[in-house]
Amino acid sequence: MPFQVHNPILPGFNPDPTICRVGDTFFLVTSSFEFWPGLPVYTSHNLVEWELIGHAINRPSQGVIMRVVDTNGGLWAPTIRYRPTIPGRSSGRCSVAHLIADAEIGTGCNEVPPRGFYVWTEDIYDDEKWSDAIYFDETGIDQDLFFDDDGKTYLSVTHRITDPSVKPVPTGIPGFDFLQAAYVVEIDLETGRSLTAPRILRLSHTGLNEGSHIFKKDGSYYLITADGGTFGTHQEWVSRSTGPLGPYEPAPAPYNPMLFNADHPTIRNTGHVDLVEDASGHWWAVFLGVRQRRHAANDPLRTVDVVCGHLGRETFLAPVEWRDGWPLVNGGAKIELSIDVPALPAPVGEQALLRPAWTDNFNSPLLDRRWYFIRTPMKRCYTLFEDQGLRLYGNPYRLEDDESPAVLLRRQTVFDVDWTTEMDFAPSQPMQEAGTLLWLDSETYASIGVRLSADGSGGRDVVITYVATGDRRPPWRADRIPKTTRHAALPDNVGPLRLTIRAREETYELSCHPASSRDQPLITETISTEFIYSKFTGAHLGLYAMGADFTPCLNPAVFKYAQWQAAEPSVGQFREQEAAGGHLYGTEI
Repeated sequence: MPFQVHNPILPGFNPDPTICRVGDTFFLVTSSFEFWPGLPVYTSHNLVEWELIGHAINRPSQGVIMRVVDTNGGLWAPTIRYRPTIPGRSSGRCSVAHLIADAEIGTGCNEVPPRGFYVWTEDIYDDEKWSDAIYFDETGIDQDLFFDDDGKTYLSVTHRITDPSVKPVPTGIPGFDFLQAAYVVEIDLETGRSLTAPRILRLSHTGLNEGSHIFKKDGSYYLITADGGTFGTHQEWVSRSTGPLGPYEPAPAPYNPMLFNADHPTIRNTGHVDLVEDASGHWWAVFLGVRQRRHAANDPLRTVDVVCGHLGRETFLAPVEWRDGWPLVNGGAKIELSIDVPALPAPVGEQALLRPAWTDNFNSPLLDRRWYFIRTPMKRCYTLFEDQGLRLYGNPYRLEDDESPAVLLRRQTVFDVDWTTEMDFAPSQPMQEAGTLLWLDSETYASIGVRLSADGSGGRDVVITYVATGDRRPPWRADRIPKTTRHAALPDNVGPLRLTIRAREETYELSCHPASSRDQPLITETISTEFIYSKFTGAHLGLYAMGADFTPCLNPAVFKYAQWQAAEPSVGQFREQEAAGGHLYGTEI
């Protein structure tokens, strides 16, 4: 009897997945961009139930610091690989190759190409066991490590084509006025030093390829690359060679493109594939995709039809079969939200429809590992005390600063969800503020919080702020939304507040109530999800506190809890596992 896999297997902002297997256990890592800790590591036995076990980049002492990287910079496109035998060592190692980009494509990183690195561990379940970064000589993005049978290690990486004798096809993709390709070198793994000169693996018919991975099967070497950029023309291609350095010849139709969802009504931008073989000899592909949501066309400011995917690029799964020596993903069919597969590597729980719920009462001495900071915090901005909640101290930086303000975030992983927190905050200076927020980046966010009244009376206001400015605004809008605020005075005797963000497919509604009241809200605002244009990352929900005039706030914001309840039925591949403090670990929900 076929089993039905429900995609995405890792919902919300989980792009550029990479996977390996050790015994009967799979490990998967995704990009994290400017968010910290970096490179989330998930584990599974059956490929559909995933547990977050840690982060490969989790402390500044590893030599990876993202204090002031640009929005959409940071940690891109990892590769995780397992090397079972190492001379002089009794155990194998998992290695994750990666880079830190100071800026997004189209800005500073093109003038100063990023240098990649890898980290390794012999105990993937312990964050402290991840090594310090070992940097490569080669610059570029999307590093891949390939361990050959003869003990040699090869690094493939993507960077611009600078050789004038190479004549690739122009991209024809708006915003990409440069050409790039995947290169390969042999390296000394211990030092990261290059042992050979780089050579091009393959030129793309789109003018762009990236996300390269090299595999060996039945004596042949396979190269897979993500072609055409990560948007509507995103697709995956496969090539084959007799040696790791090439030359690689692309597969004929119907094996190329090996993945391309084109203008599918629900799932688009599929690509950036990684492959894994299970213990039974079956092959699988993990890859990114975007679940689209269409808005009604009733806004004169739109410049194109609106198809949004504000949750970001997510991780999908499909079976792979080999025909004529080539991999065929999902039988050559388009990727759907539900896919029938003959069998999975291990049994799974009942695939019932659930409405996942999660609550953090902050009653553990350790912060739940699913909270994220913006960039690398150089100093701890919170305290946790049993039965006293989370105390978040506003540091000198504000939400609009490209630094690391005092913010804790969680990925939004379902379209319809109610996010709620209870907070008490007594600001002592004008512009000090704390509350809850919807976050994409410093130029696109919506917040609802408390600050001193603007009239100088010493009272407090609840303030809603929304902004979508800069070049990262949605491409279907001709305008930019300036920073806008709305105020409502808080009653003098009001105590803690209940702050809510009600997310739905087309809107976010922000509201504030006294914690003890179910009456009408003190203030409410509804905004459209179409402004949350997720280029590389995705929507987050979270908590914040801010100082003022580049000085910290001495009074903490006290959060009693944070919780969400999904309002939409959600696929039941989420394994909820009790952990210390009553936290739920498992697939991100």
